[in-house]
Amino acid sequence: HLGILVNKETKNGRTALCAACSEGHVETVERLLTHPGIALDAPDINGVTGRKLIMQMDGRTVSILERLAVLGGAEALLEAAKKGEVDEVRALLAGGVDPNVKDGDGDTALHYAADSGYTKVVEQLLKHNNILENARGKYDRTALYVASCNGHIEVVEQLLARTNIQIDVPSKTGATALFVASRYGRAEVVYRL
Repeated sequence: HLGILVNKETKNGRTALCAACSEGHVETVERLLTHPGIALDAPDINGVTGRKLIMQMDGRTVSILERLAVLGGAEALLEAAKKGEVDEVRALLAGGVDPNVKDGDGDTALHYAADSGYTKVVEQLLKHNNILENARGKYDRTALYVASCNGHIEVVEQLLARTNIQIDVPSKTGATALFVASRYGRAEVVYRL
């Protein structure tokens, strides 16, 4: 019924979606996700959203993940990569979210994970067959560039292990991964590059 207040909260801020997720009611979650007004990212009083609870459900189904992909999975992937939430990244990728989706500046989930040194997230993204490890983001920077700039040696090594990685891709200013690693005194990264 479309007139129902699907996002109505209890006194403790929980919605029907949060309740169904918490109890592991997969079919109920799937039905709630068909409602056009469902709010996946409304937090309860503890800051937990329906989207997060779905990702934590035991016995997740592909149909739930596919529905999430339609309901803003691209933005969810970028946000999960930015926060280092490896389980959410894994689930969104399994649900069909494009690993190369870009934000308004051109940065991908791989850029975010590399920038923050989230090795487990980088690992999940690099497992995807269609990942573009040399994608250029803001100011034409690659994931290798941002990882090198910040001294995230583990991420640098993960990226260098890729057969298609391009080491000398210049940014908009002409700087490369080696240049920024040198500029910021990232000796271990310089040695590895």
